[in-house]
Amino acid sequence: MDKNKGIFKKVKIKVIGIGGGGVTVLKSVAPKLDKIEFLAVNTDSRSLEKLGGKIKPFVFGENITFGLGTGMNPEIGERAAIEAKEKFSKILKNTDFCIFIACLGGGTGSGALPIFLETAKEMKILTLTIATTPFRFEGSQKRKITNNAIKKIQKETDALAVISNEKILKIIDPKTSFYKALNMVNNLLIDNISSLINLIYNTGLINLDFADLKTILKKQDNLAYFQTKEFLISKPVEEITAEITNNPLYDYNADEAKRILLNIEMSEKTPMQKAYLLSKEITKQNLQAKIIFGLNLRNKKDNKIKITLLATGCGGKFEEKEKKKTGKKTKKTAKKGKKPAQKKDRKIEGKKKKDNIFVQEPKKSYLTAGRKKTKTIRKSPIEVKKEEEKEKKKFLLFDDELEIPTFLRKKLK
Repeated sequence: MDKNKGIFKKVKIKVIGIGGGGVTVLKSVAPKLDKIEFLAVNTDSRSLEKLGGKIKPFVFGENITFGLGTGMNPEIGERAAIEAKEKFSKILKNTDFCIFIACLGGGTGSGALPIFLETAKEMKILTLTIATTPFRFEGSQKRKITNNAIKKIQKETDALAVISNEKILKIIDPKTSFYKALNMVNNLLIDNISSLINLIYNTGLINLDFADLKTILKKQDNLAYFQTKEFLISKPVEEITAEITNNPLYDYNADEAKRILLNIEMSEKTPMQKAYLLSKEITKQNLQAKIIFGLNLRNKKDNKIKITLLATGCGGKFEEKEKKKTGKKTKKTAKKGKKPAQKKDRKIEGKKKKDNIFVQEPKKSYLTAGRKKTKTIRKSPIEVKKEEEKEKKKFLLFDDELEIPTFLRKKLK
C-alpha cells in the first residue's frame, strides 16, 4: 500500500491558466487546491502581478507585444507562443499531466493555447483542456475566434471540456451579480479539479489511478464532460443521475460518451445498494462505453455522497455542432430577410384594411412550398384587389391555402 502511495505522489501535475481570462480563473482556483503546481501564462505582464505564492508567472511574447495584451488578435497570440515554445517546454519538463484553463474569444487564450498544447503533446504530456466560450452579447467576432480556436485545440489536446458562459444566465437568479455568476464557473472548476487530483493521489476502496485517467482521456474523439457534485444520500437516484449527467453549463451531456470514469465517495454507513443503483443508472445510456469505476470512503461520517463523472467522446467535434446551429439560424434569417418583398406587403396593407389573401398567404401554401421567389408578391395593389373580388366567390373555403392557379392568372391579364 505504501509503495503505491509513493508512486502516486510522483505524478507531477500542473494547472495552467492561459491569457487574461485563464489567469483570472487560476487566481480563484489556486488558493483552494494543494499538491499541484500553478502557472499563469500571458503576454500582458500587468495581469501577472500579485498572483500569490502558489502561482508562478510566465510572460511571453515580449518582442511582439512589449508586455501588453494581444488586442483580441489570435494571430499575434499564436506568433508570440511560437516564439516562446522552447522556453515553455523547459517549464513543462518532468510534468506528467497538465490541466489548461482558458477563456476563448480573445487573442492570447485563443491564439496561444493551441501552440502550448502542441508543445505538451510533443513532450508526451497528458492534457485536459477546460475552455469557456464568450457571452452572446460579446459579438459574432468573438464567436468566430472561439470556433476557430476550438478546432485547433481539439487537434492538440487529449480531452476538451467546453463550458458556455451564456448558459449561466439560465441557472442564476436575475438579481445575482456578475461577479457571483462568474464565480459559479470557478467553483465548478475547483470541485472538478480537486476531485480529479484526489483520485490520482489517494488510494480508494476500489482504486482509480493515473493509468485509468490516461485510458479515459487519451483518444482522438476528445470532447469531454466533466462534473463533480455532492448530494444527500436521501435524494432519489433518478434526481441525482439527472443532475450529474446534465450540467446546464455545457452545450452537450454525457449520453453519447465512449469512455467514462465514474467515482463515488461515500461514508461507511452508506448502503451498498445506493452506490450500485447510482452506478447502474448513470451508465445505463452508455453500456457500450468503456467504464472505469472507483469507490472512496469519506473521512466525514455524514449523510452525503459525492460523485465525479469524467466522460470523453461526447458526440464528436464541438466546432461541427456550432456550424450546424449557425447554419440553421442563417437559413431562417435568409427566409425572413427578403426586405424588399416585406416592404411591398406592408405598403399594400396600408392601402387596404382587409386581410390580403393573395399577398400574405402564398408562402404558407403547400403549392408554393420550396419556391425561392413568388411572382404573386410583386403584383400591384389594383391587380390584387381585382383578383381578390373575382376569386373570393370561387375559392372561399380555400382562401387560406390556395394561390391563384396559372390558367386563371392568364385569363385575368
